[in-house]
Formats: sequence, C-alpha cells, structure tokens
Amino acid sequence: MHMAKAGINRRFCLGGSVVVLAAMILPQSAMAQWDITYPDTPPEDGQTLLEWANIPILGHRIPREDRGDITSCNEMRESHLLEAASTCWPLLQPLQLLIRQDFAAEEPTYDSKTQHRKALALGRKIITLIGTPRFPLQRTILMQAYRTQAHVRADAKEWTEAVKAKDKQIQIIEEAGIRKDDFALAFALRQRAEYLLELENYDEARKTLESARPLLSGPNGAATGWPFAEMTEILVKDAIERNDLAYGEDILDSYLDYVRQAPSGMRFGYADALALKLHFVAGRNDKSTAANLLDERFEVLATHLYCTPADRDMIESLGALKSEPDIAERIAALNC
Repeated sequence: MHMAKAGINRRFCLGGSVVVLAAMILPQSAMAQWDITYPDTPPEDGQTLLEWANIPILGHRIPREDRGDITSCNEMRESHLLEAASTCWPLLQPLQLLIRQDFAAEEPTYDSKTQHRKALALGRKIITLIGTPRFPLQRTILMQAYRTQAHVRADAKEWTEAVKAKDKQIQIIEEAGIRKDDFALAFALRQRAEYLLELENYDEARKTLESARPLLSGPNGAATGWPFAEMTEILVKDAIERNDLAYGEDILDSYLDYVRQAPSGMRFGYADALALKLHFVAGRNDKSTAANLLDERFEVLATHLYCTPADRDMIESLGALKSEPDIAERIAALNC
C-alpha cells in the first residue's frame, strides 16, 4: 500500500543539530567565561556562523609548560567539558576541532559539498588525534565526532558511509560500560535504523529496533522511550508502505503495551501510536475497536484544542469507518 493512499506520512530526522550547534552538542560549562554566546545582531555579509559566534574556548591556549598537567583530564561530567578542556591539553585540541567540525557541517551555504568535506576532514583529525581514548571526556568528543560524520554522510545521501559512522558512534557509547549513556545510545540506534531503511536493508533495521528494546527496561528506560517511540513509528510506517501489516502491527502493539504503563509525562509517542493502530483497525473494518481507540486518544490529548496534520492523516486512514455515526461523532470533536 502506498503511503499517500494510506494517509501516512513517513518522517525522517537525519540527526544533525540545527545550528544552535555547540549549545546543543556541547554541554554548557558552569564557568561563565567559557559559555558560547551569540551577538544580538545577525551575521554580516560573508561572515560565517563560526566567525559570528563568540566561542572563547576556540582562542584559548594552554602554555607548553602546563600541558603535562592532566588533573582536570579525569573529569567525567559532560556538563564540565568546556571547563575541563581549558586546563587539559588532551581535551582542548580535539574539542576545538569538534566545534569547528560541527559549524562546518551546519553552515548555511550554497556550497554544501565543500562544507561537508571540511566537516569530514575535521572529523578525521579528531579521530586520529584521540586514537584510543585515555580520558572519559575524550570518549564524549569522539562519540560526537562520529555522530557529526554520520549526519554529514546522511545529508549527502551516502547511506552506507552514514551507517559505518553511526556504528562507530554506537561502539564508543557501548564501550563506556557502566557509564554508558542509554539515552544517547537509543537515539543513535534510531538514526541507524533510518539509514538502513534508506539502504532498503529492512531486516537489519528491524534488528536494530530489537537491540534497542532492552533499553526500555534499563535504568533510564522512561527517557529512552522517546527515541524508541520514533524508531517504532518509522518502522511501522515502512511496514505499511511495503504491505507487511503483520509485522507493523506486532511492533506497534508491543510499544502500546509499554507506553500505556509508562510514567505520566513520559508516554512518548502515545497519541501517534494510537493513530497508527487505527490504520490497522480500520483495515479490518472493526468499528468497535476504532471507537475505543479514538476515545483513548482523546483522553491522552486532553488539552488538544486544534486539528493537526497528524489528525488529518488519522481521519484519512479510517477510510469507510468515517461515515459510521459513532466514529463520525468522535471525528467531529477534532474540529478538522
């Protein structure tokens, strides 16, 4: 079944940060002197975002005689990365390259290929410079460098290379052991599944979803529900597009079982999952279940006061059930 006919919009987020950049990718330091700030006035003609931004750490140097002091290099908190790098030579060099890499990747330009080449070259420098990480925050920098490499490759639709870079990022995260960031891992796995679908490697994309499932029951399980919900949605929509309805409904039901029990405020993608479930139910012309799902969705969206594109997709997916009095009454409440 084609997506447009099914009333389903396939949504991909290729994983780059939008140019608030270092503020999103690099945690802000507790020390105000290292904060990354931006002028109140827009960039001048010909001025790059990197030239426009105020990034004190880029101009910072550690005297040669002080570079052997690695006291701050053992810092583990990502929120102290800028501060730690200011006195740790093994962190400062790759961090400065990482900031430049990220700005190169996101610079608005008509010559995106040149910017992407710069970003990839800077990424390779970071990877070579760090080698095998000796300090915890070197691992953070290396992970972000691979993340940006993957984003640049995906932006250029170089999906095989994007998967390779994403796999390196995932490896770095998993090597952290007990300090592994499950939230970052879940997002990386979500992006990996997206790239694999672009390569039409459906089996591996589905395996990626299953490799992420244990994270839902881990110590940060509630938070990992966000990227897991998005990954489930992407794979369900792909299954609908390829008419593999049994698989699509199976993974959707598994996620609904989870999200219905999730803590209040952490039920990511709940309403969207219910809308997708309606697509399957409508295909079986199951009026009673459709009515119950609509009621459940209204309960989830208690403050939902306007019609969204997702609502229109959901209504379209109901097909002939739209004309059933019980269903039509509920649809009318959406004000679409």
